[in-house]
Amino acid sequence: MTNCLGYREDVPDSNDLTINTFLSQPGHMSVVQSVKSDVDNSKYVVEVLGQQLNDCVANSGYQAIRMSQIRHLESMGFSLNTIMLATPPLGSRLFGYLNARIYSRETQIDGGTFIRDFYRANNELGFLPEYEYPYIADKYAEIPGADIYHKAFDQSKKSIVNVGVDPTYYYRILSVGSERLQAIDAVLDLGYTVQFGTQVTYDYVANRNTQSLIYQPETYSNFAGGHAQLIVGRKWDGNRRHYKILNSWTDKFGIGGYAWYDQSYITWERSVDFWCPKGSPHYS
Repeated sequence: MTNCLGYREDVPDSNDLTINTFLSQPGHMSVVQSVKSDVDNSKYVVEVLGQQLNDCVANSGYQAIRMSQIRHLESMGFSLNTIMLATPPLGSRLFGYLNARIYSRETQIDGGTFIRDFYRANNELGFLPEYEYPYIADKYAEIPGADIYHKAFDQSKKSIVNVGVDPTYYYRILSVGSERLQAIDAVLDLGYTVQFGTQVTYDYVANRNTQSLIYQPETYSNFAGGHAQLIVGRKWDGNRRHYKILNSWTDKFGIGGYAWYDQSYITWERSVDFWCPKGSPHYS
């Protein structure tokens, strides 16, 4: 089966929370490394996912949210081994993908979605574990029943049951060039991940040369479309950064589901929509 895509580029919105709001929180700047150090947050990944629809945004989004939840529990004093044994639930990708498409009124087509709409749906319509609404690709256009939405709404930011509970927050990195890299580095140093959208080539989709370092595509490259993935790690090569990318095309892709991007791919003008989710969805 051909690897699916599904990321649609969006423009900044004045309502977006910026990464500066996240980094300025008490204690955050003191953690950020001032020296060149490698970091690997893939330790917070429970499993490499395998998307079957054009729902890369939901796959990478719920992967990022679960990683944030694990990081949150670790910051509360729980050991990583204990957290992994409990295995915080993955959000329902089918449910999240459908709800994101409600805002663009495209629920009946598998045409991808926007990162902002995915996060908006997660907070306004609620987080639902995948065990409550399984990932069955053939049901991508099926509207869930009221009982399913009730289960999700019970923990959303508008729920009467959880008045006072903060939603998960999503911070956008709007900077470009070296400032973008510095912001991503700060997020990684704090133990979180960055979801982003970019354009990928047909070679990338076909899993060709993905075990080697991947640079910014040439202008004349044959592009397949937009794809959302996660930045989960960083290593230095002299003065250049190489970023560890987590895909959603199973562990058969790249190096066990991961790839390495040179920093040129991250600062490329067609790599946009950089987001950091922070928080832990509540579900009873």
